[in-house]
Amino acid sequence: MTREESLKYMHFNRFMMVRYLSAAYFFVNAAWALVAFSYQSWTLYIPLVMVVLNLLSSMEIAGKLQSKTTDAPKTTFYFLVQLTLNLLLGIICFTPLAASVFPFVSAKNARAIITMILLIGIFGAIMVLNRLQAVKTNSDKYYKVISAFKKNHIKN
Repeated sequence: MTREESLKYMHFNRFMMVRYLSAAYFFVNAAWALVAFSYQSWTLYIPLVMVVLNLLSSMEIAGKLQSKTTDAPKTTFYFLVQLTLNLLLGIICFTPLAASVFPFVSAKNARAIITMILLIGIFGAIMVLNRLQAVKTNSDKYYKVISAFKKNHIKN
């Protein structure tokens, strides 16, 4: 692998956590869409919109392999929407609306499981948003590694 290729992959790896968590959110939202579809619930549209936003975000992040830009506005938007949605759904879990938003929740402990999943989702979205901000401002640990690599291996 050439030095330039190494540098390209180093830049791309700055978004590794974002890629993995995007995949996790994709599958959770897709599963929710399937369940909502099977219950013929109006909430089917919420996870479908989130899946589309996730795909747009994933395409932006995939493009980072060819680009050294650090800004990811579509991905930031997606995770802000996901964070807001998880917060709203967490609140709804404890209201009478929960039965219509989550028609598949009938057991007593099911609300606790849904709430735990939403809390994990909130935590993950916050982590990604912090990582995106760190990459954008070049304050992430990978930037230091890239700078050291450039200094030691690439001649000006």
